[in-house]
Formats: sequence, C-alpha cells, structure tokens
Amino acid sequence: MSRTVTDLMQTPDGNIASDATLQLAMPNSVVYENLYLDTNIPYDKLKTISVMNGSDDYLVTSGKEIIDVFEKHRGRDLNPATGDFIPVRFADPDANTLEGQELCSLVTEAGDSWLFQVELSTLPSAPSGGWYLRVWAETSSIVKGFVQDGQVKAGQRRRMFERRLDRKVLTAGVDGENTFDKLIRGADKNIRTIYIKGDISQVTFEGKRNGNIAHRWKLSSKLNSFLQKIRGQKNGIADIPGYLIIDPIATGFAVRDMMPVAFEEIIMKLESNASGPIEILTDYVRRVK
Repeated sequence: MSRTVTDLMQTPDGNIASDATLQLAMPNSVVYENLYLDTNIPYDKLKTISVMNGSDDYLVTSGKEIIDVFEKHRGRDLNPATGDFIPVRFADPDANTLEGQELCSLVTEAGDSWLFQVELSTLPSAPSGGWYLRVWAETSSIVKGFVQDGQVKAGQRRRMFERRLDRKVLTAGVDGENTFDKLIRGADKNIRTIYIKGDISQVTFEGKRNGNIAHRWKLSSKLNSFLQKIRGQKNGIADIPGYLIIDPIATGFAVRDMMPVAFEEIIMKLESNASGPIEILTDYVRRVK
C-alpha cells in the first residue's frame, strides 16, 4: 500500500514556553502509519507525548522514552540535536511483511475525535530564532483493494488492532524475589515487548487457567542479553543498559507470533539485585474487532 509523507498536521497550537501544552487535531478518515516531530526542543523536554481519541489515552509516551528506549532497542541511534526527527510510531517498521508493518496502523473512523498533544517541561534559554515544533504525518489510504470471486474490489479499512502501552511500578521492590501480578492479560491482547527497568537477574512467568499453570517460562538476564545479541544480528535490535527487555519475536510481524496472555491469572517473579522501584512497561496489541 502506498504511503505519503505530508505536512497534513503542520504546527501544534499554543505558545512554546516552559511547561506549556501544545495540541493539534488529527483529521479522520486517514490511516496514520507514523508521526514525525521536527523540532529544536531538546527531546528530553518533551515530557509527555499523547495521542488521544476523546477521553481515551490511546498512546502516551515521552521524547526520552521514544529516543532512549523504543528506538534504541530497535537499533536506531537517533540524535534530534543534529536534525533527526522524533518518530511516534503506530505501524511497525521492523516487521518482515507489509501486512505486519500495517497491523497497528492507526485507522481513524467517522465519529472519532483524535488529538495529538505535547506537554513540555522546563526549557533552557531559547536559541536564536526561538523554539519550533512541526509535525509530519506518514499516511496511507483508508481505501484498500482486495480480491473477491476473482475480481479486484475496494473497501474501507477498519481499525482492527490497536498498539497500546501499559505502565506499572513495583514501588517497594526488594533485593531478591519480587512478585508481580498486574501484567496485562486477556484473549484480546498479545504482547510485543516488555521493558523492565531495574537491576533484574531473572524473570519467571506463570500463566494460570482453572488454578493450574498452563504456561511457564524462565529467563535470565545473561541469556536474554545473548538472545538480544544474536537476534540483533538479524533484526537490528539491541540491549539497553538498565533494562531487561523481553522481546518474544523481535519483529512483531503477526499477532500469532506475539506473546499470548489469555490467562485467568499471570504471575511474574522478578529476581532483583537491588531494592527500590521496578518499572514495567508493556508494549502490546489489542484486538478491537
């Protein structure tokens, strides 16, 4: 499917100043593959980057998380200070097939109310010419061709899957074994990647049905780093210091290859080498139709 990079979204409304909130309406009947932020604002000052549909916080992240976690894990060392754009991704550019890449594309429909919002933290002194922020959208047609009864026909795409982020914190992690039972679960969800921030040496996963363990696995940080290394030679992914990253397939090219969480209960046991908070960020796909 053809894609177009366009200035459709242009510049968010609002004065660019410390602690300001900038907003930009996102037109409907468009399929968004990615947004690209062109800005001279330091990326770590983009405190919150949100894509919302009415009261639904569809995707909430930050400039620092995008550059230092998501992009770096995928082997892309971007430097906005030297002109690199900051990508807000819906589609998966690392998938092996076009269908996989477009699995999580944001299909906007009639009646939706999409809004792009950036909250700034305290800014340094403005450069000569001032601060700027422009948003570019990579889009594809909402009309898609398909073959039926030997004939090529056209139909409108529908939002079938959504890329979501789930954040949890074990606020009082201990040096030793920690039990986490708040991982997202359900037959309508599949996990793409789990980012665990902390000094974690081992993770044990137990998925239960009818009170019995239906699925169990164990992963040490040493083995995980090795797996990231050899997968990285093929797929370009990389380890990030300070994180244990559980990446079931490393590409995300099909729902069936992602990690299923259709369990009544999920227990994760985290072996930590230090006390303190343990942050758990889950990047997952939700089936909506």
